[in-house]
Amino acid sequence: MIQYNRKRIEGVSMYKIDYKNIKKGRFIAYPFIAFGVIMFSIVSWINLQPIIKKNSMDSKVEAINVDKNCHYSIDRHGDKSYTCSPIYTYEVNGQTYECRLNHSTSKEVTKNNKYVYYDSNNPKVCVTDYQTQPSLLFIVANLFPLLFVAFGVIIIVGVNKKIKKVNYLSKNGILIKNLKYTLEPTGEIINNRTIVAPAVDYTLSSGVVVHLKGYGRYDGKFSDEDGFVDLLIDPNDINNYFIDFNITSENEDNQIKNDQTNNINNVSNQNNNLNIINDQSAFQKNETNIKDDQNKNL
Repeated sequence: MIQYNRKRIEGVSMYKIDYKNIKKGRFIAYPFIAFGVIMFSIVSWINLQPIIKKNSMDSKVEAINVDKNCHYSIDRHGDKSYTCSPIYTYEVNGQTYECRLNHSTSKEVTKNNKYVYYDSNNPKVCVTDYQTQPSLLFIVANLFPLLFVAFGVIIIVGVNKKIKKVNYLSKNGILIKNLKYTLEPTGEIINNRTIVAPAVDYTLSSGVVVHLKGYGRYDGKFSDEDGFVDLLIDPNDINNYFIDFNITSENEDNQIKNDQTNNINNVSNQNNNLNIINDQSAFQKNETNIKDDQNKNL
């Protein structure tokens, strides 16, 4: 186990962290938001049809009779419900028409629901005040899809909080490298794949061992080349931490880059030396051939 406790510079990240896995947590939210928006649009469109139809009518008349047509019904569980399917009788140019619902609702039929809106060119085409008033079912049907949207938004807000937390740790945390870990399920299942998270048992300076569980691995990564994980922890709050397979300090990362550059330069120098040796061998071979030719001429 290696511990890095570097001098902090205000506002400057001390450690290099890959946020890709955390950001992938947002992908869980998108299907919920999309489903909620689509369902809300469909339900709203269906429920707004009577209002749209009412606005398209060019005439209005008070019904001469309203048959509430209400009745109790009992479902298979024995629960009673009171529903109405009112029939409005109205008169246009001395001719009587009926405007009725093709379904039952739980809305109460009141004296205020007495007007019929119709098409003057075809009085049979009609809609009533009763149809355009929202019911409890209308409100519930519109709110239900929004629960999916809200759930998706909560997930995105949670991911953003994680990113903010890790960003804070990159500037203020202590890095402990090469810890043994186990993989524990998070309780999430995506595409029939159980999401797991790395967990470690970390010993505090007081000797107390605490069990720390990291974020779910949405990227499907379960191990690293060295077989360990790294822990970035707030020295003032053990509940504020981040676990990942490879967290490097800026100095360590720069050293790795320098080593890679040096390796490339060494390989390049070796190739150059090999070319020089080959050129020298070719030159010596040419000299030998010239001497052989001269001896033959003698």
